Amino acid sequence: MLAHAKYSGRGGVPLVMIHGFLCCGKFFAPNIRVISEFADVITIDLPGFGESFAARAAGSVSEMAARTLGALDALGCERFDLLGHSMGGMVALQIALDAPARARKLILFATNSDGNLPERFETFAESKTRLQARGMESARKEIVATWFVDGAAHPRYADCLACSDRVGMPAALAALRAMENFNLTERLAEISMPTLVIGACRDRTYAPRRLREMRRAIPGAQLHFMKGCAHNAHLEDEKTFNKLVLDFVRPGA
Repeated sequence: MLAHAKYSGRGGVPLVMIHGFLCCGKFFAPNIRVISEFADVITIDLPGFGESFAARAAGSVSEMAARTLGALDALGCERFDLLGHSMGGMVALQIALDAPARARKLILFATNSDGNLPERFETFAESKTRLQARGMESARKEIVATWFVDGAAHPRYADCLACSDRVGMPAALAALRAMENFNLTERLAEISMPTLVIGACRDRTYAPRRLREMRRAIPGAQLHFMKGCAHNAHLEDEKTFNKLVLDFVRPGA
């Protein structure tokens, strides 16, 4: 089973939070401290990342989704809300389509429905070259810096970098290939659960126009852009992000 963490809140439908590239479940730690006061939270470390470091790397987003569902099965978690960031948003979208009866609500955060990202700070091929040419230690510092408006000067930069300590080269390269080959755009109209799309106006990975397109394609989806934030908007403006999430998933919302 993939490594996981559980945080007890007020019971009910738990919120499953899925991290992105070069991260782990601890990536959401500052948000969990607030969100778990109101809702149970489960984080899953994807194959090859964080405490799932020793697990075989996944060759596709669909495999990541299947193995995440397997971990939730092992935990006895049948019904849940889903929040996915970046690559984790792709995994959440795949889960929502593969197991629609299990996902009550869906939050797609700083992500997209396919790997065609012409506005990304660099192509996936360039990221693979960067990793292989410069090595994990140097490349991850450079990549993580792009996630903040203030780059490596942001006070949460070190925490994010620590999340990537246990990501090996095979898992990183496999994840880049998986994202590059991902495409569920033609299936967005099948999304049946309430969906919130969260973007950031200064994100250098997922351009605002792509999130607008995704919101238009998902029936009834809501969209909110966080101003003055980049890819890690949940850490740059924790208060706004936590409120968006809680307002969406709390009973009666």
